[in-house]
Amino acid sequence: MKYVRFVVGWRSENPWELTGIITETAQFGMALDSDDWQLASATFKWLNNNLPVPPYPKKHDPNAISWFIEDKSTILIRTLRPLIKMLRSNGLMVRTLRTNRPGRIIYKDDYQVVAICPACKFK
Repeated sequence: MKYVRFVVGWRSENPWELTGIITETAQFGMALDSDDWQLASATFKWLNNNLPVPPYPKKHDPNAISWFIEDKSTILIRTLRPLIKMLRSNGLMVRTLRTNRPGRIIYKDDYQVVAICPACKFK
């Protein structure tokens, strides 16, 4: 099974230290123009209506990150493409990470996993 994650950062940066595009968009939001913010808001709304929110425990591990299950998340990934394009047009480097081993899975649903893996191998 393949897992995919979209992060913001340069190839020279450690992928484990990079922020996912959802978090990065939310943090970058105040700097977006109104059209870009509308796109981000619509994407967030769609995700909230179509993607389960992992139930994080009170003592959330800072090494836990979300991965899409690539072959089961085609529509979700397609929905994120305009957001990725928008981030890139605003000067951010968006990388796609793929792995067969996301780490120790602490949550799984039909579309995503949350895993802890400080030493995963990325392709």
